[in-house]
Amino acid sequence: MISSSSTEASYKLSFVMKREDRTSIELLRTKEAPDDAVQFKIVKGSLTANNKFYNDFGDKPPLNFFKCYPIDSKQSNLVHGNGNDKESSLETDYAHPVVWGIVEVEKSQVEGAEVGTRYLAQLPIGNIVSFKGAKVDPENDQNLIVERPGVFAAYNVFQKWDHSDSTINEDLALACYPGIITGFGLNFNLRTNDYYGADAVVLTAASSKVSLALAIYLKHNSDDYPSTTKKIIGYTSEANKEFCRKTGLYDEVLGYEENLKPLTGNDEKAIKAAKSKFVVIDTSGKGDVYKRNSKEPNVEIVKLLSVGNASGTPNKESTFASFSIMGTAKMILALMGAPRFLHSWINPTVDIYLIFFDLDDLKAKWGNEKLKDTSNEYTRIFCEAVAKNEWISVRTCDTEESIQQGFSDICMGTIPPNETIVLDTTQAFAHRK
Repeated sequence: MISSSSTEASYKLSFVMKREDRTSIELLRTKEAPDDAVQFKIVKGSLTANNKFYNDFGDKPPLNFFKCYPIDSKQSNLVHGNGNDKESSLETDYAHPVVWGIVEVEKSQVEGAEVGTRYLAQLPIGNIVSFKGAKVDPENDQNLIVERPGVFAAYNVFQKWDHSDSTINEDLALACYPGIITGFGLNFNLRTNDYYGADAVVLTAASSKVSLALAIYLKHNSDDYPSTTKKIIGYTSEANKEFCRKTGLYDEVLGYEENLKPLTGNDEKAIKAAKSKFVVIDTSGKGDVYKRNSKEPNVEIVKLLSVGNASGTPNKESTFASFSIMGTAKMILALMGAPRFLHSWINPTVDIYLIFFDLDDLKAKWGNEKLKDTSNEYTRIFCEAVAKNEWISVRTCDTEESIQQGFSDICMGTIPPNETIVLDTTQAFAHRK
């Protein structure tokens, strides 16, 4: 079925980032590709601490986030900035930073991609995105797979977005989506693996959306997953300690300079004699937290799942530097898309966390429909907890200047933990006809 909308844009607008300065963006104008099979209007985007990770791994295989939306200087010119300087090459000097956002089909020659349908996807910060080819996902006919060779397969999936449930705050759900879905997967992972035999769960970057979501889900009581009896410990910066304590989600909040202690109260003799096991969910990427605690005589880290590097710690000092040879080999095989049996037997203490595997397991266990319904239910649980306790507010950026400021704030790490950002590019570009 071929369908089209009455609105057609003559050019695309998007923000680009200098590769040498990944903390600011400027506007780019791109000619439209009228022969593309499907064109989407970008409804809104979002910014989280994850964007620093996407920028850091923009040029690094196999993730290659900058390959998602490559820049062609023959079809593009910068509206602002010095991009028209003949000595500057758009392809080599600039990149499209990716964000999670919502799109709506505007034009389509693809069976199953109907005009007006909305999808969640990784997007540029702009107004339009189009692809030469797309198809309905053979494993889930609610989703689309766009054709982009060289792009990590998971990021070619456009997920059907339908949050008609009035109890779900759409902007909050979008802005916190990476944290919500990662927390959802980690909750399943920890419970399925019986917390790796640990006595307590440690969450670094305790103020991050990943850690908040996971803590909410661990404390949530359901038939499938009752509230955990494990102690939940949060690691955070001194500036965010009070925020983390006020959430009531953590049994203990530590600063990054503090070490874990056995779970025996304050009795010194008992502490010296005891030994406790911890599973660490590391979102901060601060490698010294693991190194220090792994040397503590009464502390055993039975498993560390590395989720990201929200702190922006240099690679040589980050948790990734603590990976063993086997752990690194497992990470490379997994990220390259190698068959799971080739690396599933590798079980290092310090391990990469890839949510794709947990979602595959849940899909096999529940089927697509139950997985979608349960994921939506956990989104509602998160949004209701946040709204009830007023933990997080949404900052809407709806001008070009506010979008640029929001991006810089995220990349510089100046966003407080009680704030998240939604980008309304439709409103921001409304005056550009």
